[in-house]
Amino acid sequence: MKLCFGTFARVLLLCSDAVEKKALLNAVVKSVDPTCNLTSNAVTGLLQCVTNLPGNRSNGLGDVVSAAAEADPRAVAAYFSNRIIKPLLNANKRKLAVLAILELIAQDESIDGGAIVEVVSGTTKNALLTQSTFVLSDFLAGIFLYTTKVGNKAGKVISDAVNNEFIQSAHFLKKFLQPFGC
Repeated sequence: MKLCFGTFARVLLLCSDAVEKKALLNAVVKSVDPTCNLTSNAVTGLLQCVTNLPGNRSNGLGDVVSAAAEADPRAVAAYFSNRIIKPLLNANKRKLAVLAILELIAQDESIDGGAIVEVVSGTTKNALLTQSTFVLSDFLAGIFLYTTKVGNKAGKVISDAVNNEFIQSAHFLKKFLQPFGC
């Protein structure tokens, strides 16, 4: 498994309230670049991990990569809370989204244990994998900001594996919930 924007976005889509792909991905990228407008082709390429996030204005889509590098992580977290989590994510699937993203992080061998993968709070991979409580807006925004720093094409081989079965996977649910008596 690989954590990239495409696999992150797939998790969000699978845990959303029947939101159109284009609408959800545009909502996410607008957290850092309000002028970005992903086309249907761009959305498909991102979800299939065959294209990277827009990195310059000349492409006509926006500049998500540079905007994310300069963004205030707390402002991005507030945006996620108001514009993505509350209106777009299914309240009953939010825990599953966190667990699925944690599974992506755990299985991604290209991420060093000391690497900061949750940018809002500055939490490393190793710390995230032992954490038991999360501020959902900080977590999702922080992971999104991390994914803007890594190539999206790395997830191409496994992007299709991020599906409903993966989200519902008892393997990682048991792994993360057992220490808490669930």
